[in-house]
Amino acid sequence: MESPSLNTWTVIFLIAGAQGLFLSLLLVLKRSMAQYLLAGLILLFSTCLFYYVAYWTGYLPYLPRIAGLCLGINYLLGPLLYFYIRSRNNKVYFRELHLLPFLLYVLYFLYQNYVAESRNISFDTAQIIIQNAHLFFYAFAIHRFVRSTGSGNSTHSLYRWRKQLAASFTGYVISFLSYYILVWSGWLRIEYDYMISMSSCIFIYFVGYKGFVNSELFNHYDRPRYGRSSLSKRASDAILDELKSYFNHEKPYLQSNLKLGDVASKTSFSSHHISQSLNETEGVSFSDFVNKYRFEEARKILSSPESVGLRIIDVAYDSGFNNKTTFTNVFKRYEGMTPGEYRDRLLKIT
Repeated sequence: MESPSLNTWTVIFLIAGAQGLFLSLLLVLKRSMAQYLLAGLILLFSTCLFYYVAYWTGYLPYLPRIAGLCLGINYLLGPLLYFYIRSRNNKVYFRELHLLPFLLYVLYFLYQNYVAESRNISFDTAQIIIQNAHLFFYAFAIHRFVRSTGSGNSTHSLYRWRKQLAASFTGYVISFLSYYILVWSGWLRIEYDYMISMSSCIFIYFVGYKGFVNSELFNHYDRPRYGRSSLSKRASDAILDELKSYFNHEKPYLQSNLKLGDVASKTSFSSHHISQSLNETEGVSFSDFVNKYRFEEARKILSSPESVGLRIIDVAYDSGFNNKTTFTNVFKRYEGMTPGEYRDRLLKIT
């Protein structure tokens, strides 16, 4: 048996893992619940790195058998990132049910390592397939959520940050699957084995760079947006009620160039108070609020028999949208299908 040893690659991965631990600590010190999720995510990636290094260098047999639980960490990566991107300000999204697959893996691990007389290889293979499916499921769920928040916000820093996180996580998921494809095909070489760890390093360094070189990205998570505002909950509700009344009766959303300042001047409320009322009471931005009304108007037009001869772009303009792309994205967000598909379905029913 060869004695444990390090090489250039494993040293690089050890350094990356150590920096990941340091980065996790810095995020924890921010004392934001959403940042705790990100810190946990980076900590798990770093732990995986240390485990892989122990395996490659021959130190793994010297670790307690329970260290093998690290192979199940992938059941936590997707849920933690999903929780993180769905959190905003100090409102943390967390659902215990998402952790069930990891708990089931723990039971599987304990059975295979401490109860069963010998390891069942077919169980191991099935577990790997499930783990890859689990990762792809969360990659899909994360991208779907990010797309749903992108309508009218493609230049928003928070939306871009979420999109970049989704893309980097997808890169890790693909590299993870590629590793097992190479294993099962018999083409695996040690250089290919390193690619999962390299994708983990990229994730760690990416988050570190974005988080501390461009720290303003985290402002959406770290502090309440309107912490210094004197607007009360009752006043915020009153503003929202009058705003809805104005939109229902005057239909300003039909103006394609409608701006927050325009509405403020018509309702006698400040732009800041309108924005705060929408954000804190409805949990939406002004553009989302307006686009919801435009969507309802478009659905009303498409439900009319007279819309059969209209082009989709005409429906978009008549509803207040100024381009077909935004119209289609918003419509799919609320209805789950394109405007054309929605009209075709109504025609079949009638």
